[in-house]
Amino acid sequence: MKDLETMQREGREYWGVHVAPGHGQHHQEKILDQHTANTWKAAQESIKKSILESGLLEEKEELMPSEYLIGKQHGHNTLARAVKEFISNMDKV
Repeated sequence: MKDLETMQREGREYWGVHVAPGHGQHHQEKILDQHTANTWKAAQESIKKSILESGLLEEKEELMPSEYLIGKQHGHNTLARAVKEFISNMDKV
């Protein structure tokens, strides 16, 4: 996935060549950058909401006595916690 700055740069380049070359280009680039940032943020929020509501990050109880199954469930819970922390940290940026 591309980062926001790359998407904005590519959008400005495309806009300047194909859509409106030279016509108040600086002002149009600022509008385009803001639109790209808004779209980027909305996509992130949608993905976060989908992941959090999917139930994939729900921690599993360790009910099985088998070491393999307990280890597997523990691994899932560790990963789920890490993903939740990552998503939480995304909001701080």
